Amino acid sequence: MGSRAGAQGWLPRALTQARKSVGLSQADLAKRLKVSRQMIVRYETEDGAAPAAEKLRALAQELGASPSAFIDSHAQGMAVLRARVGLSQKQVVEQVRTDLSLQAYRGVESGRVARLRSMDAQALAEVFGVTAEDIRAAHEHDLSRTRQNVTAPHTFAGDSATTQT
Repeated sequence: MGSRAGAQGWLPRALTQARKSVGLSQADLAKRLKVSRQMIVRYETEDGAAPAAEKLRALAQELGASPSAFIDSHAQGMAVLRARVGLSQKQVVEQVRTDLSLQAYRGVESGRVARLRSMDAQALAEVFGVTAEDIRAAHEHDLSRTRQNVTAPHTFAGDSATTQT
């Protein structure tokens, strides 16, 4: 499952299968997406690159699929919900029918905003095509992940001891 800065929950093998099923070579798909063939190779490689949400949406359209077809169904979190619909953070905020700012949404998605307003949860649910409960569960997942990262011991290169941060 890919991580990196691109789509959370990315499944490289799903791209390979979809591309082959429509009879496209890596070079053909790259040309259609206006990326290098090497980029397609990286997208199809485990622990390679994951496309950004906007590129994922274009890729899915070229292959006649939904962006969610390329995202692990077991992956969790707000970034995963966003990837499943192929939207950037900015596009999400533009579609939300509340006063949720881009900065606030980024805080929600990263787990730095502890409280998600009910009206924002409902508005995000509409954008992502899920329930408000799904949004709250994704937000709680991001919060717990952030708490774990804050309290987890970190080892730094060259240190033999573990340091609490």
